[in-house]
Amino acid sequence: PDAADALAVAICHAHHGAAGSPLAAAIRRATA
Repeated sequence: PDAADALAVAICHAHHGAAGSPLAAAIRRATA
């Protein structure tokens, strides 16, 4: 559960603050 919450937060931050970062892109690909 903690890991899932952390991933959800990471995705939220990826959408709002780091949309151009490689990490955000990797997260979006991994969760697509």
